[in-house]
Amino acid sequence: MSFLSSIFGGGKSAFEDVKIPDYWSDKYYEKTQSPLYETGFNLLQGKPSEYYAPIGEYGGQEFENVLGLLTKDVTRGVNEDLVRRGVGRGGIGTTAISKAVGDVSGQMRWSDYMRALQGRQNLLNTGMTGMTGVRSGALSEEQIRNQFSLGASGLEMQKAAGVDQYNAQQGETWSNLIGSGIGAAANIYGMNMLGNITGGSSLGNSGASRIATPGTIGSYSGYRY
Repeated sequence: MSFLSSIFGGGKSAFEDVKIPDYWSDKYYEKTQSPLYETGFNLLQGKPSEYYAPIGEYGGQEFENVLGLLTKDVTRGVNEDLVRRGVGRGGIGTTAISKAVGDVSGQMRWSDYMRALQGRQNLLNTGMTGMTGVRSGALSEEQIRNQFSLGASGLEMQKAAGVDQYNAQQGETWSNLIGSGIGAAANIYGMNMLGNITGGSSLGNSGASRIATPGTIGSYSGYRY
């Protein structure tokens, strides 16, 4: 770096070292958005996960297992009642068991059907709520990111303007400095030229002032002043 460069800042603006911050997004945003979107989208298509599928399922295997256990309990209860009454298992006993099991099975299947419809409605609402949350989150993120981008662009413009202003000032400073140097050199040159011209005129005047007389012609010492 030259002496003059060190005086005028080394030719580099402080704005050039300004670091515009990068956009930072919470690490849990993307991690939660993707699963919520997939879950909500699948629920809207009527495709819940295996774990939640029984909520909207009618007459599924789990229901049949529970109904089978309940049927055994009803059958055992009816048989015990018939024994207390002294009624045999054939005839009237069989009819009583069939009627009791049929009533319980019918009620259970109807209840299961209504429960499945309500479960599907709940799954639909959950899917819509999830998708709404994903959409709202995406819109909020987009607005925040756009605001940040506009702010960062403004900072970049201010940084560029600062660098340009600094460079313009540097250019003006160097221009004035060079102009001053040229002016000083011209003044010095003019003074030297003036001195030479003045000295020559004096010598010429001195020579012209010499007067020759007849008595001194031919003799070097004959000239007088």
